[in-house]
Amino acid sequence: MTKNMTISEILSAYEALNNFIKKDIPMPGKLSWIISDNLDELKKHAEKFQQKKEYLGQQFIKSGKTSKNDDGTESVASEHMTEYVEKIQELLLIERELIIEPVSIEEFKKLDSLSVLDIKALELMVTKEVN
Repeated sequence: MTKNMTISEILSAYEALNNFIKKDIPMPGKLSWIISDNLDELKKHAEKFQQKKEYLGQQFIKSGKTSKNDDGTESVASEHMTEYVEKIQELLLIERELIIEPVSIEEFKKLDSLSVLDIKALELMVTKEVN
């Protein structure tokens, strides 16, 4: 199934699904594979956002819109912070079409003791089946 999501939504879903996977809950191989594939789909957009964010930071450094910290790193100067935040927000609002492999809710019901956070992490791939 295809889903349209903003980069902000993708980053949230990626973090939630990544945290779910780290719990290493025993599950059938096929379900594990599908979850892993869906994480990979989210990951490519999350990584691209990080690249764009880093590039934006480099542009601010080149333009002299940063100041040096005590530890030698660069930070956006306070007088340019609004511009920086607006540019990041613009990136977060970009919509992307993702190909998410669906899983029936019945498959997830087979997993023991899912927390509310687990369910929230998995909801992006749940198909609502009509009886």
